[in-house]
Amino acid sequence: MFLIFGSDTLAIRLAEWIGQRSIVRIIGLAEQLVPMEDVEIVALPTEMELHEMPLPDVTPTAVLLLEEIICDDDPVQELKSHWPNTPILSTIDVKGAERISIEDLTTSAIQDRLRSIDRKQGASEVLRRLSDENAAKVLIVCHDNPDPDALASALAMKHLCDSMGHSSTIIHGGMIEHQQNRAMVRLLNMDLRKLILDWEIEDLLNQSDIVLCVDFSHPGANNILPESCVPHIVIDHHTSEERPAGDVILVRSEFAATSSLVASVLMNSGVEMNSNVATALAFGIR
Repeated sequence: MFLIFGSDTLAIRLAEWIGQRSIVRIIGLAEQLVPMEDVEIVALPTEMELHEMPLPDVTPTAVLLLEEIICDDDPVQELKSHWPNTPILSTIDVKGAERISIEDLTTSAIQDRLRSIDRKQGASEVLRRLSDENAAKVLIVCHDNPDPDALASALAMKHLCDSMGHSSTIIHGGMIEHQQNRAMVRLLNMDLRKLILDWEIEDLLNQSDIVLCVDFSHPGANNILPESCVPHIVIDHHTSEERPAGDVILVRSEFAATSSLVASVLMNSGVEMNSNVATALAFGIR
């Protein structure tokens, strides 16, 4: 069971939430408490010392100290004298309790929400840029010696581009190393083009309407693009001190893999993933 000391909105909402999952008792001021289902309510006329309160006979799983309704000089010590091994969490500044900062929690929740909005907006910008042209030739570029994350991201973006009526080509420099990477390319029937010579990439760039980079952000750094190239779209989870150049930059370091970013783009596009794309992205994310 859980024990809550408090009667404000936070205490009531937590009591109702815990009550749906476990036994919970809330001890608070009568003037503020409201009836709640599945919650043991102890309504106090005023603040009082702990020994005057009706405490549970069983040891609580955790104690939440959300308001100063215990009048003892050291309320946490009094609680520990009853239940020495029970965690005590508190939103108020009391010695001996694990402090839960409402400001930190609020900040974290807002940050998570902003990240979600930012990801959706970033995905929308990628889709908008791809929609700006009809039947475009899209050049999808991986870094040299592409790994499963780069390969999966490229395959998924090719699927998206082809579904939007474009024609797309995946290119890379270096080798497909490691047996599992070669097996991935073979089993998923990935159509890749390996480039070696500078004139090859120059010809492709001249022939392409959109250049899309996956799993890297700076041309000329471990990839076959010339340093002077400015991609139209960059999708990556690696950050650097220098902001990448490009029309649309979707670089998010909170993602562990570019495949996760690409998956969010596909989910926002409404384009259904086929089994090859889903398998590739799962492998890339792992």
